Amino acid sequence: MTHGTPEGGDPVGAEGVDAGATSVRIAGRRRAVLAVTGAVVVVGAVLAVVHLTSQGTLPPAATTASPGVLVPTPTAASTAPPSAPPPGSALAAWPLWSTIPAGDVDLASAPRGHVDLARAVVRTPDPEDASGPRQALYALDEDRTWVRLDLPDGIPTAKSGVALSADGRSIAYTDGGEGVALIDLATGTTRTVTIPPAATTGCRPTWSAFSPDGLHLAVLSECGTELSEGAPGRSVAVEEVTLGTGDVRQVETLPGTYPPPQGSIAYSPDGTTIVVGVLDVGSDNAGVVDVVARDGTPVVRWTGTFAVNVVDPWRDDHTLLGAGLDSTGSGTALWLDTTTGTASPATVAPPSTDVSLVPMLFADGMLVARADPTSGTTPGTALWVTDPQRGTRAQWLTFTGVSVLGVLLPPAA
Repeated sequence: MTHGTPEGGDPVGAEGVDAGATSVRIAGRRRAVLAVTGAVVVVGAVLAVVHLTSQGTLPPAATTASPGVLVPTPTAASTAPPSAPPPGSALAAWPLWSTIPAGDVDLASAPRGHVDLARAVVRTPDPEDASGPRQALYALDEDRTWVRLDLPDGIPTAKSGVALSADGRSIAYTDGGEGVALIDLATGTTRTVTIPPAATTGCRPTWSAFSPDGLHLAVLSECGTELSEGAPGRSVAVEEVTLGTGDVRQVETLPGTYPPPQGSIAYSPDGTTIVVGVLDVGSDNAGVVDVVARDGTPVVRWTGTFAVNVVDPWRDDHTLLGAGLDSTGSGTALWLDTTTGTASPATVAPPSTDVSLVPMLFADGMLVARADPTSGTTPGTALWVTDPQRGTRAQWLTFTGVSVLGVLLPPAA
């Protein structure tokens, strides 16, 4: 159900592995948003995430798994019309094919308003001021109509983590203050949850993620009196909010680190663990991928030159899509196994001569990636769905006339 006003109209009521890096497995076994920058690179487009100094006694380092690179099957380039996956294939069984059918999307004609429920949310530059500091959010409602969300103050583009709730009825975003704003999509009303600082130097919430059951919100905050990248005394704090009561509890603190420029916190699909990625102060290619239980109990940590290259990196409950970084900050795609603590090479999409894929997030075991032509000046973004275990892919949505900054899908319950 959509409530709103068409643009200019009247109100309506219509419905890769680094041998020098280490991995540590810790006793006790133990999705989502993405902000995508303008860089167009092959699937190894990576957020560097951090080398972490000590946090207790760690068991001996685990070994690196044998390479198991997948051999993909090439498909049509991004300039081809939207294509359905082969009938009977694992890709064809992806639930979102039926709830969000493949096709072209023209957001310029989207009405403004509110929605009772969002099947998906797309983030773009503000169409009235594409070079300005704010962004626009478009939601796909229950009737499969795209609606530009009517938010009183918009949402800043830079350093603004946006997440979609599991029931598709609210979003959370950080605005540079000391709290996280929760917006009801049906009414546009906002309430703010204040996050108590985990450090005496003060903290600022940067990224957040809803739990799959919709009951909690994990928040990553950057702390320190000076928040420049090389400033000493910086740290990252992870808290969890109980949405029903507003109670906040600390999960862990990561000293000597700061958040990457894109989202870096996500629950596992079963909701029992949280993955966090941060940068080492003074470095952009040394990193750690840290997985902890919701109560803060360590599960597994990869340190050295490891990274997380999508905001929701969980393929399943114990497999993450990560990367091994080189000295330039580029990386090779890796599968990170939280059960064994191992890392192995991953090929998650076929190579192509005329399109580059930028990983965005996992949804029901499939990887959603952004594809942009390597030539041409027409604005637009095509979204592809890839089956990383079989190396197949199919084009999904093509947004015409606009550059998509990110896509939000509800975490799978």
